[in-house]
Amino acid sequence: MLSGLATPVCHAVFLGSCSVPPVAVNLGPYSPLAGSALTAQSTLTLNCNAGVSLNASVGISFSGGLSGNALTRSLKQGGHSLAYNLYTSNLYTEILGDGSGGTSRLTGTIQVQQLFSSTQSWTIYARLPAGQVVPAGAYADNVSITVTID
Repeated sequence: MLSGLATPVCHAVFLGSCSVPPVAVNLGPYSPLAGSALTAQSTLTLNCNAGVSLNASVGISFSGGLSGNALTRSLKQGGHSLAYNLYTSNLYTEILGDGSGGTSRLTGTIQVQQLFSSTQSWTIYARLPAGQVVPAGAYADNVSITVTID
């Protein structure tokens, strides 16, 4: 005979789907001789459809990209790199990451009426500091995002 305590298991089911189309942030041409940083912005959009009405908190985390560290992101071309970062605002003080180690996540609320869709958007800001001497070429990074709906 077996005895013990049973632990109830609870699951929540989200009867719908959400997607984030790819986001490109193009900083444009860079010159090491330019005296000021390059800046750009882009929009991240979350699209959700639901089989039931939904009013939920949303959190969006950003990976460190090819550098592996959100605090020290870099655009890469071969063995060369340009330091840059992604920010929550055009003040360029809060770095987008996973909310740990001095980084911030994007947060918000998504409200979807049953059988309808809804969209929530955030602006992402990028900044590439001046004075970095690198060979000419196309530099890029690939940052993954994770969307959490609570």
